Amino acid sequence: MKTFFQKKICFPLVYAISYIIIYPQTAYAYIDPGTTSLIISAIIALFATIGYYFRLIIQRIKELLKKIKAFFIK
Repeated sequence: MKTFFQKKICFPLVYAISYIIIYPQTAYAYIDPGTTSLIISAIIALFATIGYYFRLIIQRIKELLKKIKAFFIK
């Protein structure tokens, strides 16, 4: 028995994706310099955000290890 998700959402989604892949259309467009700089800025911001969160995680791990060390050294 098919669920609501399989009947109402999954089939149309798969159909739409297959239609886009099978019948591609030519796009007569270009990427202007403003769009390129926007994309590059977004990529740089993504890497900066990832770096910040990794640093935050590492800081919390170090604090946890210090607490554990202080607990056992008493």
